[in-house]
Amino acid sequence: MCVPIDNRDWPAIGDMADRIIILALGLIIANFKPLILNHSTISVTLIIIGLVTHLGTLSRIFYAKKIIDKNQK
Repeated sequence: MCVPIDNRDWPAIGDMADRIIILALGLIIANFKPLILNHSTISVTLIIIGLVTHLGTLSRIFYAKKIIDKNQK
């Protein structure tokens, strides 16, 4: 099956710019507050980056499924 896909309409949740901003904010916050709820600020930041990345992956998967379903009809 061939499905025409345009690159400009894909969801942009968790792309590289978002991850860099989250990492930069986490590093800045870690300078002032090294622990958040008895966990390292850096580890909390990395967990947030992982969650955002997975959210972006799921949104892209559902978007691709929507495109495929639309073209099958």
